[in-house]
Amino acid sequence: MIFECPEKSSFNLRLNLKDDQGNDLSPVNELSWWVGRPREDEPIIPKTEVQNPEHDSVITIPAEANICDGRRDEERFVIVRVKSGVHLKHKQFDYVVTNLELVPYEEE
Repeated sequence: MIFECPEKSSFNLRLNLKDDQGNDLSPVNELSWWVGRPREDEPIIPKTEVQNPEHDSVITIPAEANICDGRRDEERFVIVRVKSGVHLKHKQFDYVVTNLELVPYEEE
């Protein structure tokens, strides 16, 4: 599912981590995330470790990750990396940054 985020806005991404049986994931040994753009190697926000991760953690994507370079909407993704015991899983969450230059403001 792709959602939209207004340019220069932060947002929270709520994680509800489950195991294969649908139970709350335990233990959550490591949880990290980063933000990137499709087809670019360098992340916008580098890998960030969550301190004391739990199965119902919330990560905040900062506003500086959501600034458009040009005059059009831009795609972004958040990669979440979770380690539980010997298991390691990555999940990608896609979103679109709505460029403020394109927002139809009322004229005075």
